[in-house]
Amino acid sequence: IGGQPAIIIRWYENGDASQYLRLNPRASARRYVLDIIEGIKSLHTHNPPIAHGDLKASNILVDDDGRFLLSDLGLAHAVNGTAAATTNVGGSFRFMAPELLPIIIDDDTQSSEPTLASDIWSLGCTIAEILTSEKPYYARHSHSQVVVSIVNGILPYTEANFINDFTEDGIAGSKDIWQVLKKCWEMDPALRPTI
Repeated sequence: IGGQPAIIIRWYENGDASQYLRLNPRASARRYVLDIIEGIKSLHTHNPPIAHGDLKASNILVDDDGRFLLSDLGLAHAVNGTAAATTNVGGSFRFMAPELLPIIIDDDTQSSEPTLASDIWSLGCTIAEILTSEKPYYARHSHSQVVVSIVNGILPYTEANFINDFTEDGIAGSKDIWQVLKKCWEMDPALRPTI
């Protein structure tokens, strides 16, 4: 554009998942959750595996058929199995796995690179956001409150968010969803499920 390089992406009139669900509250959350899981599965089973690094509803676009598509892969990278430190602190604190929280060392901010396990934490947060229309740690109003909650092992949502009859499967479905989400939010990344 004007002699300068540019990245051109397709425009999605339905906006992102958050916007779409606000405008379509009766939409099938189950279908959208499956779309998101399939997108992450595609990244995680790629050769080499790719960690998204910033999964949340506002980074999921909705196509003309109402399908949810992962977007904003700016923090995505191939996972080579080694733990590396980076000086980039990216992502969204509310969706960030504990192991990714920035550490301040001698006025130098460092954090670990996103991993497949950290994506699973964010996937749990994103699924919960889709089902509840609330952001993770919705009762915490500042970044510092969110970080303190994460460090202290407080889950991003409470069981009360899910034990209701708003899900398609009613109360039993909500309890099942809650059990899966709790596994996604294990403090030890090695204990989180894989896709």
